[in-house]
Amino acid sequence: MIQLANADEAMTSVILTTEQEGVAYLAGAWLGGERGALLTQSSGVGNCLNSLAMQACARFPLSMVVTMRGEWAEFNPAQIPMGQATEAALRLMGVLTWRADRPTTSSRCCTAPRPWRSTGMRPARCSSASV
Repeated sequence: MIQLANADEAMTSVILTTEQEGVAYLAGAWLGGERGALLTQSSGVGNCLNSLAMQACARFPLSMVVTMRGEWAEFNPAQIPMGQATEAALRLMGVLTWRADRPTTSSRCCTAPRPWRSTGMRPARCSSASV
C-alpha cells in the first residue's frame, strides 16, 4: 500500500518520526482543506493514544489503516501484547473500527458509514481544567 501511495502523483507521502505525528499532521491537513490517511502497524497505535484525544475533542475526520501484528503465528513475541490490545484501545479512545480479515471484507471497511454526518454530533469541548 505504501508503494502504491508513493507511486501515485496525486498523493503526497510523508515519512514520520513517530506515529502520533501523523494524527497531528492529518489534523492540520484537514484544517487546510486536505484529506489523508495514517498507515501504521498495530504496535504504532500505542504511540498514538494521547494524540487520539485531540481527534476526539476536535472531531476532525481521521482515517487510519492499521496492519495487525501479534496475531496469526506472529514470529516476534514483543508484538503480541499490543497486537491483542489494539482494537480495544482504539475503541476506548472513541475510534470506530472495522476489520478486514479477508479480501471480501475489505470493501466494507472502505465504505463504512460516517456517523458524524448522520447523528448530528457536535464538536466536543475539551479542557485541561480539573472538574
